[in-house]
Amino acid sequence: MPPDLRTEPNLAIMRLCLKHGEAYDVRGNSDGHAQQCQLCHLDWDDHPWPGYDRNAWVDICHCCCADVTPAGSRWSTFYCKDCRVRVTRGQQVNRMFDPPMGRNLIMNDVLVSGPRALDGTTTSRLADATLDMSSRIQLIWEIRERDLGRVLPYFEALHDGDTLLVDVLERAGLVRNKREAFREFRETWMLMRNMTAMLNWEHTRPKPRYWVRG
Repeated sequence: MPPDLRTEPNLAIMRLCLKHGEAYDVRGNSDGHAQQCQLCHLDWDDHPWPGYDRNAWVDICHCCCADVTPAGSRWSTFYCKDCRVRVTRGQQVNRMFDPPMGRNLIMNDVLVSGPRALDGTTTSRLADATLDMSSRIQLIWEIRERDLGRVLPYFEALHDGDTLLVDVLERAGLVRNKREAFREFRETWMLMRNMTAMLNWEHTRPKPRYWVRG
């Protein structure tokens, strides 16, 4: 299973692909697994690592871009510990603020229950919920790509190749602190969700919570 990042010595030598903004290994973690940039190596997930849900053990926080979060588990979140607390509180205050917490349905309050859980109507509603979650995941990817785009040109001017991940995280933290990052993340999220609603995209309209009952 994914290691505890606090005790993972190889995090210090991980690098960031400046072309795609993805973290990758030069040596591998304590489990012996070497993470690759998924856009440079399109077959990176063809042979799953034992005990992992996907072939990755660390990811950059999708909110602040100044910290990392464990990856590779079906329960891995998109946010570092500090940002996860802020995102959760933001969801409690405003139910229209609904960025996904992770990649599986349960983490995003999509639940199925009841004896008719697999009938046609329930299955259709579950499909809608899944598509909506996928669109929300795409939005946070776009937000992180934009935010990393503010930092990466600095390193592109300094290096011919890729750079250390920890240097990128430090630079992102200097550009804005985590509180400022969350405030901007929340404002951007609400703006982008409202835009999709205005465009009347059936599968990306705001749906704060699902309880799919059969």
